[in-house]
This record gives sequence, structure tokens and C-alpha cells, in this order.
Amino acid sequence: AEGVKFPLRHCAASAAVLNFPWCHSIMIRPGIALYGYVPDPSLEDPGLRPVMTVKSRAAAVRELPAGSKISYGCTAELARDSKIAVLPIGYGDGYPRSLSNRAEVLIQGTPCPVVGRICMDMCMVDVTCLPGVHTGEEVTVYGSGLTQRAAELDARPCAFTFDQSPAAALTGREVPLLTGVDDRAGLMETLYGIREVIVAPFARLRDMDWRDFVGDYLRGEHRAVHVVAGHDFHFGRGGEGNPVRLEEECARLGIGCDIIPRVELDGVTVSSTHIRGLVERGELEAAARFLGHPFVLSGPVVHGSELGRTLGTPTANLLIPQGVIAPGFGVYAAKVRVLPDDPGRQPSRPEEGPYLAVTNVGVRPTVNASGAGVTVEPWILDFEGDLYGRTLRLELYRRLRPERRFSGVDELRSAILENAAQTRAYFAAKERASC
Repeated sequence: AEGVKFPLRHCAASAAVLNFPWCHSIMIRPGIALYGYVPDPSLEDPGLRPVMTVKSRAAAVRELPAGSKISYGCTAELARDSKIAVLPIGYGDGYPRSLSNRAEVLIQGTPCPVVGRICMDMCMVDVTCLPGVHTGEEVTVYGSGLTQRAAELDARPCAFTFDQSPAAALTGREVPLLTGVDDRAGLMETLYGIREVIVAPFARLRDMDWRDFVGDYLRGEHRAVHVVAGHDFHFGRGGEGNPVRLEEECARLGIGCDIIPRVELDGVTVSSTHIRGLVERGELEAAARFLGHPFVLSGPVVHGSELGRTLGTPTANLLIPQGVIAPGFGVYAAKVRVLPDDPGRQPSRPEEGPYLAVTNVGVRPTVNASGAGVTVEPWILDFEGDLYGRTLRLELYRRLRPERRFSGVDELRSAILENAAQTRAYFAAKERASC
């Protein structure tokens, strides 16, 4: 209307913010730039860094044969047998349709390509490269994870862990670990895209000043350029270092720093203490939801009594790794991988599996009158071969029953055979649920 003056004449989108710096003094409304992306490939990236993240979860996961046509209008044809995840997010939620067949999302720390069209309220992602992806899996659609940030900085994504439990070392109390060091490193590398795991000697660092830990150890010794830590991370002599001090010291030294806020699931804070309690009670399905993966135990195969062989249910015998928590005694539905040999062994044998397994954790009261010595004994279904000298990695999923004493070996054998049938049924149901 004539004579009416508007103090704000426009709101600049991300493209205008990057193209017309003079508009910044009026008003802006950046969108995709907040997530670290330029709005158009023709624009030069001035070094954007994400300050926001959009996440979704897999609504379904299916395995499809090569040649299958998927997505709206069958616009994508699979060149290989593939595992496809469906995400309940599309252009109606602001995910640009122009990214169809071009975008990547982040799952378990690994980039996964969008396949087919981005529809109004859904899209599809190829997760063939990721074992164990399941319905409900968290997906980063926009933003940055550790591996993305490392790529932006031309750095190597590393994880830092101690060689022993700090709580146990400081208090003298027994605080069992959820995983051994080797398993911890393997999980971080396999699931989260970590390329190097630094296993630090706690005895060396326990009395280090917190400033020295950041400046001399992280930046000086390991050349850290960006640090990611949890909301309750304490470090340095007497635990004097905390997330606030870490952010301040990193800023002073020119190191990037992200602090991960408290994460809750079903109203419970995700913590090793809570997960440890679930494992001790044998509630491994609940523990897996908090861990983000099945509970894992690994170890070399050792000689046992070979009773299982006489029963027609031959088991491999493993010892609980030193300092690692033992799940509640009982029989579990599990999967087993036979790990590859050390590269120095000739000829070297490759990884085998995964195989389904019925796994007993406990003291075998029916055949072990003394009740001494906790063992892990998987009966690997549909496997034949010599496992002595090999290392097994077990993923324990569900406790089928508590450990108990039977009247004799015949009753024990009948129970094991029933548990084998239950194990097959359990994993068949999980496979159907993922389709």
C-alpha cells in the first residue's frame, strides 16, 4: 500500500546467504546450510560445518535378489543381491527430491547410498555393506557423524579407550567390562567406521593433569584435531577434567570439540552400569537395544571333556575373557563367527560364518559336580570341522532357559535338542520380521 514502509524486505535462503553477503544485515533464514551442505552443486562451499542434524529410523529392512526393481515407479534396478532399508522420510519432510539416487545417509558410522526416488514420505537406502542392520536402526539423514567430520578435516577417525576399567583401578572393586579390548576395537571398527583404536594404559594417565591430557597427550602425541566425548566424561588426576573444561581447553588450543548429550531409551539413561545389570540378569535382548548391537564374547577354542560329542551335540569350549562380564547363566540363541587366522600363519584360513548356535554359559551342573569354572560352550549348528586353535566370536541374542541340573545325560540331550529347535525358530522369526 502507498506510504507503508516495510523494515524487512526479504528473508535470504541458504543460496542467497552464500551469494549475496550484503543481505546478511537485513534478515536470513538459512536451511540446508545449517546441516553443512551448499544448496546447489554450482555454488562454492565456503567451508560449511553442520550445526544441526536430522535423524530417522529404518521402518523396514528387506533382502532382495539381483534384478529387483524398487522405489516409486520402479526407478531403480538392483545389480546384485541387496539389503534395502526403508526410511520414513521424504520430500514432504523437506528431504529434496533432487537428491534421488545421489544422496548418502549415515548408518552405524558408514555412508549408505539412497537408491531410487525420494518420495513424499519415504525413501530407500542400500545397506548391503552393513551386517546386522535391523528395523528401528538409527539413520543420520543430514548432519555429521565422527567419520564425516574426520573426512571434512582430512583426518583419521580414531577411538580412545583404556586397557582396564578406571573405576576398578581407582576403587579396588571388581567392575567387569562389557567387552574385552579386542572385541571393543572390532565393534568400533566394524559398526562405526573407526579406523584406529588407541588403547591407552590407565596406569600411565591416571595421575596426569587434565590440561596435559588434552594438550600433550591428545594434541601432542596423537595429533588430535577434533574431539568427541560423552556428557559424563571425566579425565585427568582426580577426575578434574570434565566436558566443560574439555570444550574450553580445546577452544584455547584450536581443537574442535563436540559433547554428546545424555541419551535416554524408554526413559532410562544409556550407561554401562545399566547395561551391565541387564547382562548379569541374562536380559540380552534388552541389553542389545542399549548397546546398539548384540552382546559379544570372543575367545580361543580350548579342549574340554568332549561330552557333547558323545551326545551328538558337539560343542566348542571357550573361557570368559579375563575381566569381562559373564551373562546370567543359561542357554542362549546365538550366532558364531570363526575368525580368520593371524596373517602370519600359513596357510591362513579366512573368516567363516555366521552360524546359528545353541550356547550354554555357566558351570554345567549336570556333569560338573564341583560347579567350578565358568565356561561358554556353543554347539554350532550345521557346522563340521576342527576348531582347535581357532578364535570364535559369539553374538548372544536371547536366553532360552536358565542353567539347571538334569537327572542325567539323556534328559540333558533332549533339552539341548529342544533348544536347537528354539534357536532356529527364533532366528527364522527375526528374518521374517525384517522383511
